Amino acid sequence: MIDSVPVINIDYIFFQIHTFVASVGDFPAFWNATILPVLYPLSFIVSVFFITVTVYSLVRLTQMGNMDGIIEENREIEKKAVSDGNTDKRLNERWIRVKELSASQSESDWRMAVIEADGMLEEMINKMGYDGSSLGEKMKQIEKSDFNTIQQAWDAHIVRNQIAHAGIEFALSEREKNRVIGLYKEVFEEFYYI
Repeated sequence: MIDSVPVINIDYIFFQIHTFVASVGDFPAFWNATILPVLYPLSFIVSVFFITVTVYSLVRLTQMGNMDGIIEENREIEKKAVSDGNTDKRLNERWIRVKELSASQSESDWRMAVIEADGMLEEMINKMGYDGSSLGEKMKQIEKSDFNTIQQAWDAHIVRNQIAHAGIEFALSEREKNRVIGLYKEVFEEFYYI
């Protein structure tokens, strides 16, 4: 007995193609009746999606441009101060005060250094355009992609809050003071604020 071999019937395939084309009849009528009613809503949805993505991207780029403007403004101030021979501009004066207080042997001066550095942080964030009734509220609005050292800012601000609420009862060790001032320094250096 001979096994049957599968055969492709070319005549059948061409017959099916002919039947389909004959059933469609006039192709433009088929296009108008079948394809376009699906294509119009689909193209509208895709267009709305891409317009939304474009608008969102432009808004984010504008926000990033504002951040670049702040950085450039600080660079220009620094260049002008150096060219004038006056490197002790207002921001540096505050930072110099923070460093002087933190170099003291007095724990109360260390607390004042942290509080002063936190004031500088709030001033910097205000200049960036964030609004809120407290520094914490303003920092909650900041996205990590816009502020690489936001975690350092939070860590330092938490210690400042402990100092503000506990006062002299909050024990601030020299090691902790150095860590917190270092955190503020990282934040300020990211934005060329000192």
